[in-house]
Amino acid sequence: MVSVKGSVLRARLALVEELAASEGTRRVLARLSDADRGVLESLLASAWYPFELGKRLDQAIVEGVMQRRPIQGQFGDTLAVYDQADVVFLHVCV
Repeated sequence: MVSVKGSVLRARLALVEELAASEGTRRVLARLSDADRGVLESLLASAWYPFELGKRLDQAIVEGVMQRRPIQGQFGDTLAVYDQADVVFLHVCV
């Protein structure tokens, strides 16, 4: 099973706080299940968590605080660039 360190998840939450303050954090957490919110509210930096939790958190960040800007990829594929300040997330839409 692939896992992600609690410190990585904490860093993502800190990024949200930096970009959008407490309102952004509220929007991101509201997009997650009660179970995910419970885990994220009691993270241990040294613990390992399911990779899927990190994926769900990333998706909630993209939907909650990032601005979407679709672009055409080099090979005709559609890319969705989400940006905010100096931070960029890139997702390939399939």
